[in-house]
Amino acid sequence: EEWDAAFAFYGKQEVGGSDLRKSLRDYGVNKKGLAFDGIGNKYEPAYFHRTKYHRRPHNVAFDVQKAYDELVAPLNYPFPKRPFLFTDEKPLLGVEAGKVNIIHKRNVETSSSFVYDDTTNTYTRYTEKGPYVDIFDQETPIQYANIIVMRTRLTWNVDSMSPLLPDVIGQGAAEIFTAGRYIPGAWARAAANSRTIFFDSNGDEIKLQRGKTWICVTDSKSEVSIDAALGDVQEFFKEAKKNAKDNPMKEEPIDELAAKSRQSGV
Repeated sequence: EEWDAAFAFYGKQEVGGSDLRKSLRDYGVNKKGLAFDGIGNKYEPAYFHRTKYHRRPHNVAFDVQKAYDELVAPLNYPFPKRPFLFTDEKPLLGVEAGKVNIIHKRNVETSSSFVYDDTTNTYTRYTEKGPYVDIFDQETPIQYANIIVMRTRLTWNVDSMSPLLPDVIGQGAAEIFTAGRYIPGAWARAAANSRTIFFDSNGDEIKLQRGKTWICVTDSKSEVSIDAALGDVQEFFKEAKKNAKDNPMKEEPIDELAAKSRQSGV
């Protein structure tokens, strides 16, 4: 609803309180003809199909261009334009940040590092397996112009298979990395049908560098740090895993977290 866009999905939450189908109905996405559910026979295999280069069940691909040409374009739907601000000038705010580490202590395997290259004014993402690449072009790492860590709250609805991000409307802190610099900032979103706006340390809407932007939506438990250089990638993630194991987070039972969510009206 933030972008009033077409929504394609394969699999969904169905628990009461986080039922995707109900949300799509409530926001009128189905009525607009902009919801494309891959489970069933209506859009499969014409638009959704299984690939051979990933393991089941995470090997479903969606033909975006074909779906747009055949399903979306004929609707002539007036999609709103809600662009971010962009600039060709590098920012003066903040401090240098040659390497950015994002460690998710709940799930260290999904952690990553981003290394800045001044010659291209972009960041390369690394995991413990090495550079993050397109599976069809594995010789060329994917480059990102901006990295944003958007802090919010993570809760659960009944069980761990139903995670919720209940506070993506409102405001919160954000760590913004752009043009090799770290800028402490914030985010704000007024309503479900409003776009998220990111602000710099002066309180102004930030002007991003042109290119791809990686936005990491996470809670306060993810750790962000800055290093000067890349170093040994595998050793870094090995050490991160060891630290997470040696310093486990204090976890609350999932039923207690769910109860708290229900009591707070989430």
